[in-house]
Amino acid sequence: MKMKTAKKFISMLLVTAMFAFTTACGAESSAAAESSKSGAEEKEVAGASRQESEADTLSDPNYSFKWIVNNTSEIITADIAIKTGAFEKAGINVEVVGIAGGGAASVQTVASGEADFGWAAIPAYINGVAGGSKIKVIYGGPASAHANDPSNQILVAADSDIDSAEDLINKTVAVGAKGAMWEYIVRIYLKNAGLDPDQLDMIIVPNAQHEQVLKSGQVDAVVDNTPFADEFINNGTAKTLATYYDVVGEKEAGNGWGVIMNTDTLASRPAEAVTKLIQVLIDTDEWVEANPDEAREVARQILADREQNTDIADYWHPFHLVDHGLWTEEHVKFWINFMEENGTIDKGEISPSDIYTNEYNPYYVK
Repeated sequence: MKMKTAKKFISMLLVTAMFAFTTACGAESSAAAESSKSGAEEKEVAGASRQESEADTLSDPNYSFKWIVNNTSEIITADIAIKTGAFEKAGINVEVVGIAGGGAASVQTVASGEADFGWAAIPAYINGVAGGSKIKVIYGGPASAHANDPSNQILVAADSDIDSAEDLINKTVAVGAKGAMWEYIVRIYLKNAGLDPDQLDMIIVPNAQHEQVLKSGQVDAVVDNTPFADEFINNGTAKTLATYYDVVGEKEAGNGWGVIMNTDTLASRPAEAVTKLIQVLIDTDEWVEANPDEAREVARQILADREQNTDIADYWHPFHLVDHGLWTEEHVKFWINFMEENGTIDKGEISPSDIYTNEYNPYYVK
């Protein structure tokens, strides 16, 4: 082969090789692009399927629950989750069936089956279970009190000379209801001081009238929870004698009041549905704690929806969730023992397992 011809032949081989390489790379890039596109499409399909699946459960009776609001001025986890659409996003349908107007009424509404789940405080649950009510706590909820939210407060007039538990003896204290936390906080406060709670006059006065009767001197003290207590203090009407946080201590206050469910509802629904509902409550509590200002605005919107004074939102305290809302037997025993000593229930009448279960909480480990 002549030199000139050989060079031409080699040159042609190089061009052919480069063409083959370029073609192969192009094919590979095209295949990778198609693969990437296919992967993205698969993700979109999976996401769409998940959304469709969650949307489907909204019309499934097993994933539908009826909620009873406790009080118009109280805004708790489920109220926030409803307003923000958190339940709906998770494929849970929650219908508000009314406003109970207090813990005892809330327990009764859930126990009767008019509502599937609701909220009050643990003494109301113990009373309910002791009376045969079909309820069980399924989620502990955020702390009943914490450093930034003292919860229920025993208040006296701003110019009152009452400054100790001893000073309450033979005085008149107004509470919103007997057999509720308003009464029990006073009893524990006096008991901690070694005093007899029956040595004062405890009367029932609607909470809306507490500021008036305190200012007029008709009573010596009132018991209110936030946000009303904060409002009375801020406007100069009252000062704090003791708080729930002070009375029971940080450890006990770290437990929530609890969310109850009708036991027939609990038995008839798939465990997944109840667990899903609790997961929304946990996620909402965590969101509120992480975003207090945004949560307060949601609370303001809820008050507006209920035609309440939206200024109350200024005193609304965001939540603090302890251990994912899991309850401990020790916590429930604290209240059972107190109510046995108080004569509200008979000794040994009920046990902690009658009151609560953690089994539907996604963070529960047996």
